[in-house]
Order: sequence, then structure tokens, then C-alpha cells
Amino acid sequence: ATILTNASGRTPAPGRYNRINLKCGENGAISKRAGIKRWSRRPRIPLAPLPTLQQMVTGMESPRGQDPKQNSSAQFVGFEIHDQKYLFRIERIQEILTPGSVTRIPDVPAYVVGVSNLRGTIIPIVDLRLLFGLPSRSADANTRTIVVNVGDRTVGCMVDAVLQVIRIPLTQLHRAPDTVATEGHRSIEGFARSGDDLFILLDANSLIDPASLAAAHRAGVPGVPPPDMVP
Repeated sequence: ATILTNASGRTPAPGRYNRINLKCGENGAISKRAGIKRWSRRPRIPLAPLPTLQQMVTGMESPRGQDPKQNSSAQFVGFEIHDQKYLFRIERIQEILTPGSVTRIPDVPAYVVGVSNLRGTIIPIVDLRLLFGLPSRSADANTRTIVVNVGDRTVGCMVDAVLQVIRIPLTQLHRAPDTVATEGHRSIEGFARSGDDLFILLDANSLIDPASLAAAHRAGVPGVPPPDMVP
């Protein structure tokens, strides 16, 4: 083995090294070949646990403490359908996939494009364009499937494109006005501003509820309120 030290035997400053050879003796001891000084292995220092994926993505409390800004903001996944921007709360997202093989099944609404095998779990795939009554569009390089997980329900939602993870101050989140959150649009949780963009915040829990899909389809594209209705 080779170790870099200075003349005093201490770890040197960068750029000032003397190279000496070491050899392992009995019981794991390490000594200089000349036998002048004996070295022992240092005890292992336990490492601090790494933050989990959820902590890194959602900004949950980490071993170093909680960011004060987290109390006044929330994170979302932004996506696009027919040039309109939407949001899902990030805690509802299991993963985001490039569309894969989908098996079509009979006697289901057109917006349920089939089922897919997600690592041994069969999940339905819903095309949100068709759910909102928009014309179908062939998948391209930007098309993504957002796997939404609410309780024991998991659904893949096909969208035109995924934009980014967005942190939005709570002051920029606004509840949907009563004129918008009508029957069939109960999946609209509210609206959010980020820069010059206005996003429609979808309630994943309501949207992927099988009892709500037909109503959402009848209602059509979620509407954006007039600018004076969203501060």
C-alpha cells in the first residue's frame, strides 16, 4: 500500500508529499517497511444518514433541519395539455414515465386507453386530452405518463408534456371560484400563479376517482377564470 505523508508523519498540506511504502502486519496493523513506526487502523466513523428521496424532492425535514421557506410554500409537478398548464401536488406523484406498451381493453370509455404493466402491477392509463374532450394526438418525444397514487388507487395520466417541479408560495394559491368548481369540475382544486403563468391545480384524489371520471369527461376542458377573479 502507499500513503502520502510529510516528514513529520502527519497528513501534509496539498502539494507537499513524501511517498513511503507501508506493509500490513499481524492483526491488521500497518507499519513502515523500515520498522521505525507502527500504524493502526483508525476506528470507523459512522456516517450521517442520507436524506430519503422524498426528503430531497418534497423538502421534508432533513437531518440538518427544516428550511423555514417550506412552511410558506408547496411543491407541484407542472404539465401541459393543449397549451394549458396544469399542476399536481408532488406528494401525489409516484413517478413520471415515457409512455410504454399499453394493452387495450374492450367496453371502456375512449379516454381509458388501456392498461400497462408497471413492474408487476397492472394500472389503467387515462389520456387526459381525451378525458377533457380534446382531440387525440399521437404520442411524441414530449409525451409523458404521470403515475398518480392516491390511497390504494394508482392511475397513469398521459399528458402532452411535463414541465418541471415548481415551488409556489402559498400566497399565490387560490381556491377555485364557485362558478368554476361546478359539477364535473370538482377535480379543480384551485389556481396558482408562477411568474406570468397561470396554472390550473387539479385535485388528483377527485380526478382519478372512477366515479368522477365520467363527470369530468362530460364537463370538458377545465376553464380558466377571468384574470380579475384570480388575484
